[in-house]
Amino acid sequence: MVFWIGNNKPFTSSGNAVAKFEGVLYAPLAHVTLQGTPGSNGLQVIVGRLTMGGSAVFNIEYRSYIQIDRPAVYLVE
Repeated sequence: MVFWIGNNKPFTSSGNAVAKFEGVLYAPLAHVTLQGTPGSNGLQVIVGRLTMGGSAVFNIEYRSYIQIDRPAVYLVE
């Protein structure tokens, strides 16, 4: 799942034992705070600024979906 925040307003994700997010968090202009439990597995983050807290275990990973010769930015709709 892709979670897209298109503005520059701060966003906080906090949860309890039933909260879990897997997918891509796309908020290139926002200050994002991830906190709580249990966290996530396989989360990809593209944010302006990231703060993490709480007792959660966040497994943030990078997956290369396309091969490119030089760095570039792609928007997938």
